[in-house]
Amino acid sequence: MTELYIKRAIGAEDDVASLLRSLRSYIERARMSGRTEIEPVDEVALSIVNPDKYRYEIIEKIAADARKLQAAIGPQCQVDISGLAKRVAWERSDVSMLTLYIPYEVQLTGCQ
Repeated sequence: MTELYIKRAIGAEDDVASLLRSLRSYIERARMSGRTEIEPVDEVALSIVNPDKYRYEIIEKIAADARKLQAAIGPQCQVDISGLAKRVAWERSDVSMLTLYIPYEVQLTGCQ
């Protein structure tokens, strides 16, 4: 058994449903010889090339969130962030969308 993965770049304006129909149509038209079988898997996987290029954009959002937290709880509390040295991670949040994040932790200290 051999598994074949087909990768295609997806842009913000692309219609993912149409792309999937096109891929399925391509598979159905494929010529096979001998005992060759093609069994498409319904699940579509998403990946991202070089997610670390978004590192500082993500860190800026984390810092903005920390400033907002500081303003909400007051100056008596210190906001400490750890984990920013971790790699950029992602998870699928829609059929054609990934959510990028850095798994970090916030600790509040000195609160009265």
